[in-house]
Amino acid sequence: MKRYFACSLFIALTVAFCAAEGIQAAPLFGKVIEINDGDTITIFNLNRPVRVRLMGIDAPEKDQSFGDVAKQHLSDLIYDKFVSVEYSGLGQNGILIGRVLINDLDIGAQMIRDGVAWYDPSYKNRLTDAEREVYIQSEQAARIEKRGLWQADHPTPPWEFVKAQTIKGIR
Repeated sequence: MKRYFACSLFIALTVAFCAAEGIQAAPLFGKVIEINDGDTITIFNLNRPVRVRLMGIDAPEKDQSFGDVAKQHLSDLIYDKFVSVEYSGLGQNGILIGRVLINDLDIGAQMIRDGVAWYDPSYKNRLTDAEREVYIQSEQAARIEKRGLWQADHPTPPWEFVKAQTIKGIR
């Protein structure tokens, strides 16, 4: 446990330093060892597990319609494969936030394009203009072609689902 805490602290300090200095951190490389949900994975990097939240997307929650589909789709794309993570900061519970790439394919954009995740505008300042445009265009294409969750008339974005659950006292 102490080793895990020390590694997490080291990563946190490195990310904080790079962000403060305006330096882009070097990417992490690792093998995907777990798909936590539709937008969070665990990679094995330098002999330790590292949780990563895919930046720029929000997939349906586990107990939300299409939550299991999003998780399975992410698994089909990257489970047990080597990925690179261009991380940009830390999220809740010390989870790295970053773009996940496999062979130069942006997995977040692919998830949006395949209709199993939304573009999350709360990340707009962490994405470049070009990345943001790819994410927006990917969602528009998925909507028009009614892929995945866009087959429903009015799918509820995860951030609204969580807010409604919180108001109801379920979360």
